[in-house]
Amino acid sequence: IFFILIIRVGWIQLYRGVWLQEKAVDQWTRDLPVAPKRGMIMDRNGKVLAQSASAETVVLRPSQIEDAGKVADELSQILEMDRQTIYEKATDKTKSEIWLKRQVTKEQANAIRKLNLDGVHFTEDSKRYYPMKNFLTQVIGFTSVDGAGLEGIEKRYDKYLKGIPGKI
Repeated sequence: IFFILIIRVGWIQLYRGVWLQEKAVDQWTRDLPVAPKRGMIMDRNGKVLAQSASAETVVLRPSQIEDAGKVADELSQILEMDRQTIYEKATDKTKSEIWLKRQVTKEQANAIRKLNLDGVHFTEDSKRYYPMKNFLTQVIGFTSVDGAGLEGIEKRYDKYLKGIPGKI
């Protein structure tokens, strides 16, 4: 029996070792994308017409959630989302991380933090602001929720404004 076990261990190490090592690395590591902050648009006098600021995104980690019903009840009230949708995402154990709602307000984020719910986390996101409100809106344009320029200067100079993404 000892000889058979030695042969089996040798076979696992020699023939399956590389595959098992790759599988272990996949289970224990992950790459998280880091979006760059979009550049500012200013007028000739240096007055800011468009800028990015930090916003928070609510993230669920279903494997850490013990009471999905409680999480769904609490978050549905604060985020003004459908309870059933949140419940389905909170119980989906096939995914390690699910983005629930992007660019929540500071008040919403603080209310969720006060609840101290297991499996509910935050990640930093970026949101575009236009301090001059409707001033030159057709010329400046706007961006998508992902920060891509869709119209006007935002679209024309997108490759300069968007920055270079990174990862952790």
